[in-house]
Amino acid sequence: ADKATTELLQLDRTEPLCHLVRGRYLLLKGDLEGADGAFELAVALAKDGEGFEQKVRLAELRSERGKKKEASALLAKILSDYQERENLAPVEFVWVARACRLLDFDSEVKAEYAQKMTAYARQMLDQALDKDPRLTSALVEYGQLYLDKGDTPAASTAFEKAVKADPNDAVARVGFARALEGAYYKGSGRYGDVEAELKKALAADPTCAEAHTTLAQMAVTDGEPERA
Repeated sequence: ADKATTELLQLDRTEPLCHLVRGRYLLLKGDLEGADGAFELAVALAKDGEGFEQKVRLAELRSERGKKKEASALLAKILSDYQERENLAPVEFVWVARACRLLDFDSEVKAEYAQKMTAYARQMLDQALDKDPRLTSALVEYGQLYLDKGDTPAASTAFEKAVKADPNDAVARVGFARALEGAYYKGSGRYGDVEAELKKALAADPTCAEAHTTLAQMAVTDGEPERA
């Protein structure tokens, strides 16, 4: 993967997608500094009003690294760019929705908008699903939106729709597992179903870090740290 992404960049260093793919690989590898640089280049090379995905990924990474203000500025830029755009692709609506969901945790920024960020996120996702009712990423984002608010039944429903739309989507499987875990701790659902979904996620994508992390956390919770 390292060689492949390097060769991809050598083909065209002015293509934002090449740097985006490289950034995702470096993030998976644990090279946060390298991923930050790659995502930043992907943002810089994107055309005006575009590059929603790279902005969100860079914002998430910078937030994780403690650069909250930089992260919020990137997310706010997405909302500004969205207002200048027409005819967005379904997946672009999903990235705008994700930006709204993340901004819901920033009280200063969200106070500048008339509606709640979750309301804006739902509007974006509804537009995405109007164009493509089986768009897995939109269903996953809906599930995450509900999960953030503690609505595990609604989250489970959204994630279940996502895994039915694409049984091999590891991210959808992990989201469904987390919703099932939340339901279990609220007195409904079976703990075994959580592990089953995570194993299905790993069967679809053995490199899925979220599935590995969640399984490790479950092992520690179960008092079996050696399984982690």
